[in-house]
Amino acid sequence: MRFLFFTKKGYSLEIWAKNCDVSYGRSLIVEDLNFSAKSGEMVAILGPSGAGKSTIFNLFFGDAKCEKGSFGVADKDGKIDFKKICLVTQDDVLINEFSVYDNLKYYAKLHDEDTSQIVSILKQLDIEHISKSRIYKNGKCQIGGGQRKRVNIALELLLRTNKVFFVDEPTSGLDPRSARHFDALIKELRDLLGISIVMVTHDMESVKGVVDRMVVLKDKKVFFQGSLEELRAQTDSLDLFLHQI
Repeated sequence: MRFLFFTKKGYSLEIWAKNCDVSYGRSLIVEDLNFSAKSGEMVAILGPSGAGKSTIFNLFFGDAKCEKGSFGVADKDGKIDFKKICLVTQDDVLINEFSVYDNLKYYAKLHDEDTSQIVSILKQLDIEHISKSRIYKNGKCQIGGGQRKRVNIALELLLRTNKVFFVDEPTSGLDPRSARHFDALIKELRDLLGISIVMVTHDMESVKGVVDRMVVLKDKKVFFQGSLEELRAQTDSLDLFLHQI
């Protein structure tokens, strides 16, 4: 698969958090957060519900605060630019009364983007065949869960400024087959487009063979951070560890 509408040639960017205490409202949610992702890398933020995974996303989108430390998104010249990040939410952000194509067209015009790239994006995300399907009709969804996830990614690919994709629980609500297909798509986007991907998930199986590094949260603290290989070296049973956190 070749993505014609997005290129990584000569492009460099890094997203990071360094020794960051993250708060939401009056509560300290995550202590001493450290992670980074460069162009073409993927980081998974793992942990049980309530561990602070989504709060880390909120840090980069303005709803949470860094009480100590630093965080940012910078290009190779060190210029901080938060306009290069986007969020693919767990819930759909689609207009139910519109077709798939019309959702993309509306989103492109809303952000003053070229609509001529829509067909190419639909083709290369393998959803061209549902372009005329309405999202919701006759009391039920007209496209599958995995297809809806792809449409939401397509919306963000329309915006050429997007270089860092935050993806919230990408396989939530999907059957195992759709989840595997979506994991493959995320990996392909990472490899071919050179974008950075930061993924929040509680699905431990989905990170194997996909992510470059993991940040594991437990009791609102960073319990582990590093590669899957580094984690394997520290535990006798990786599967047991991943299912216990």
